Amino acid sequence: MDRKADDEYYEDAKDLHSVTSPAAPAVPQAPIDIDDEIAQYDKEGQGLVVDEETSRRLRKMIDKRVLVIMVGTYLCQSMDKNLISLSGVMGIKTDNNLQGQEFSWLTTIVYLGILVFEFPTNYALQRFPMAKYIAFCIFGWGTVISRTAACSNFAGLMTVRFLLGALECVCQPAFTLLSAMWYKREEQTRTISLWYCMNGLQQMVGGVIAYGVQHIGRDGALKPWQALFLILGFVTVIWAIFVLYWLPDSPMRAKCFSHEDKVLMVERVKGNQTGIQNKKFKREQAVEALLDPITWCIVLLQLLNTLPTGGIGAYSSILINSFGYTTEQTLLLTIGQGAVIIAVLLSAAWFATKTNQTILVMIVYTFPNIAASIVFMTVEVNNSTKRGLLVAFYTCMFFNGIAVLIFSLVSRNVAGQTKKSIVLTCSFVAWCTGNMIGPQVFQAKWEPHSYYPTWIIHLICYCCQIGVLVVLRVYLMRQNALKRRASDKGDGAVDEEEKVSEEFAFADLTDKQNPHFRYQY
Repeated sequence: MDRKADDEYYEDAKDLHSVTSPAAPAVPQAPIDIDDEIAQYDKEGQGLVVDEETSRRLRKMIDKRVLVIMVGTYLCQSMDKNLISLSGVMGIKTDNNLQGQEFSWLTTIVYLGILVFEFPTNYALQRFPMAKYIAFCIFGWGTVISRTAACSNFAGLMTVRFLLGALECVCQPAFTLLSAMWYKREEQTRTISLWYCMNGLQQMVGGVIAYGVQHIGRDGALKPWQALFLILGFVTVIWAIFVLYWLPDSPMRAKCFSHEDKVLMVERVKGNQTGIQNKKFKREQAVEALLDPITWCIVLLQLLNTLPTGGIGAYSSILINSFGYTTEQTLLLTIGQGAVIIAVLLSAAWFATKTNQTILVMIVYTFPNIAASIVFMTVEVNNSTKRGLLVAFYTCMFFNGIAVLIFSLVSRNVAGQTKKSIVLTCSFVAWCTGNMIGPQVFQAKWEPHSYYPTWIIHLICYCCQIGVLVVLRVYLMRQNALKRRASDKGDGAVDEEEKVSEEFAFADLTDKQNPHFRYQY
């Protein structure tokens, strides 16, 4: 692009926050900087109209190449990460002589690895071919999972679990970027919910595999939990090779599609106003991300949602077992847990899409978690209450519906590649911090009291989460009102609702810099 021409065209651009002026012109608040690859395809797509039938055809093609990889990879990642929960009732604590809080630390250390490597990973995703980097990380964590079977003490387990977090931290940020790159905004909640559903499917598949492996017996050279890690590690390595072959780096570099279809795919997501790619790091976007209230609302939501999640996820099998179920029954009941998670995720995505009220759905889905926490605080564990406690435990899975909608809020409401990278980094730092703290909330000294203090902490998190959601919704509504007021030409006539221009869609402007961007909540 001609920078001089850009400067002349946008010389009247006002300050970033000048949208409060009713007469403010609809101009970007930063110079246009379109990625060369996108500029070429966008130029060819000028004047093209992607009708509904063509859009559906393209989405099916994208699903086959991209969604399949996201779903399969997240299944591997969530199964690999959750193996520690399943192995908790399969002898790993005894065979590795784990004492006190050491088992909790095996979950916490994974998220410490994520915390340390989150920013380098997000930077790498912006700089390097995305598909190849994802495949590399998958191969690495599959190897690490297999190596876990050789551990015989706490130090060895801590080492491989840290490496697992360092490699697995690629998933959520990469898939959030892929969802924004390939799918329209109205499709992203559905897309993210489908790959996030693997949190439920892995409970079902993992439970069945663990139940079968459990019958190996503990007298042989290979213990059941060791066989579990070896099997899933091998499967993950094979999957990494497939990802390298099957997943395109971007719509522009997808050799599996015709040139005409690639042009249409780029044009199809133009209305997102969030761009596709830009490999330049922009300091002004990074500063805006760190000063944006949206960023910190997302950070708080991730922290408040994942703190309960991290603990319940790590202790799910142990909690079910503590209700009075045998080891074999516990492994089978995790299948039911997985089914509940899938139902919650799909229903949350459906309601959010149908009503176009994402944040209100999140608030509603918080109340079942509050009810479940109260049940655990007030009901004693005995043979007559174990079924009711199991139902309450399944009810806790509603936090998954909130988690997937947090991801969709980020993918739909943050624009500018550098800003998106920073917001994703902050978001997943909070995500892994909550998951690190979560298992530590289940203190061994509280076990005789049915973890009463744990459920109080969870209850506080859920109530605070509702407060943050209300604040975020009010803020986004206000920002949209200011943007609409800025589009008013002074005669009282506002631009047609939501029929905003796509003029700056690929200009790598942030959501605040782009006058045509509208927040979805």
